[in-house]
Amino acid sequence: MPQRCTVSFPLPGRRRVWLAALAACLVFTVVPGASGAPAAERTAQSGQLVEKDDLYFISGESAPFTGVVRDTDEAGKPRAERRFVAGKTQAVTQWYKNGKMAAETVITQAKLTRKLWYENGNLEEETAIVSDRGEKVSEQSKMYYEDGKPRLEIGYMHEKLHGALREYGADGVLVRDETYDQGKLTRKSK
Repeated sequence: MPQRCTVSFPLPGRRRVWLAALAACLVFTVVPGASGAPAAERTAQSGQLVEKDDLYFISGESAPFTGVVRDTDEAGKPRAERRFVAGKTQAVTQWYKNGKMAAETVITQAKLTRKLWYENGNLEEETAIVSDRGEKVSEQSKMYYEDGKPRLEIGYMHEKLHGALREYGADGVLVRDETYDQGKLTRKSK
């Protein structure tokens, strides 16, 4: 059964906590077979949406909301955008005050992909989470230093380390190189 989710649009400085909560919540609330693209571009304000039975509606309407909700700052610049299909969140995008993208989360069937960027525009993290019938099956992540050099590659299968685990120093040198199979270390080079 889907979890109940309440998600607001925090400032980008708090995006890690918010995105972790969003990822945990959205993996379980995906519309199977949804294309991810709204049938018709309809816009609503976040205050207009209400949640009922794990679906989002515009207050006073009976059909689940399909469209986009945008939050802007005082100057009218985008802060966050949330796309819905049939009342379910399909994508969330956030921007820094400087206009550069801060985070993007996309949900398609049982897969959630998330990208985070540093304020300088360099990629900070990219993660793919796969679920099956509401259970998180796997997660693959790549993380980067602010200068763009790789920091960490890590994967999980059924909440256990699985696949390559590579950790790099700030100088770009590989400092840890291991392979796991369902939580068991099978190879260690560093």
